[in-house]
Amino acid sequence: MRARIVLCLALLIVFGSALPAAAHVTQHCTVGFYKNHSQFLNSGTCTNPSFTKDTLVSAVFPNVDACVGAMTFLQLLQAPSNACGVASTLAGGEIILLRQAIARLANAANSDPASCDAVGGTTAKTNDTINDAISLDDRNELIALSAIYDSLNQGSCTLQ
Repeated sequence: MRARIVLCLALLIVFGSALPAAAHVTQHCTVGFYKNHSQFLNSGTCTNPSFTKDTLVSAVFPNVDACVGAMTFLQLLQAPSNACGVASTLAGGEIILLRQAIARLANAANSDPASCDAVGGTTAKTNDTINDAISLDDRNELIALSAIYDSLNQGSCTLQ
């Protein structure tokens, strides 16, 4: 029961902090779009952080599992959840979360105008969630934020 209450509170906090940055993002392309159109997988005019399809995950998300951090953004989007071991581990949860987070970063950077505040906010929120999940050894927190980002990544994608 206590775990459910903590999870619900975490979801409220995560969802509440994700909404303000969502207001300025006009692109809603999915992970699959960026996996197949990697030319849009970049930070555009946003500089915090700067990224391309070739950026190492650990350069933007420094506390992830070493296997996850050694992948580039594009490699992570293409990787199965079990690329760094069993999908039900923290590393598997990091892959699931980071797929959606990377798509969210690219959506913010490719918005018109670019939503650099959402790029920075998404990066900070993702890093905070990863750190918290590691300290609590709780993969569910990663999955919960992934679901929020997934819902934000659904919608109108006008990039071509």
